[in-house]
Amino acid sequence: MGRAVRLTRYEVWALPGYDEVWQVQRRPELFSSVGGPGLNYVEDPMMTGVVLSSDPPDHSRYRRILNGKLSSRALQDLLRGEIERRAAKTSGLEAGGRRSTLRWTGGRSTRGRRSR
Repeated sequence: MGRAVRLTRYEVWALPGYDEVWQVQRRPELFSSVGGPGLNYVEDPMMTGVVLSSDPPDHSRYRRILNGKLSSRALQDLLRGEIERRAAKTSGLEAGGRRSTLRWTGGRSTRGRRSR
């Protein structure tokens, strides 16, 4: 394995590069994530069964369950939906449809107009 830096003040090893982290993540028998990936060694029952604080095979099972919901496409769709929802709420479209839109535009119909 490559370089590692000992942070004696915190009694931990730090990995300075992508390659080192990549290697460590693939050796759960030596470098476990159980208990959490951070420096807080207080046992937290809320971290039990969480993807970040699990090793294979549990980690692999959790990832399979979550992959569809956390894919790039799924997150883009979620974000797009949230933006559209907030825009509709801000403009008053959510509450009253076309009637609300006419009120919001000062009674001028926007039907048939092209955006500039």
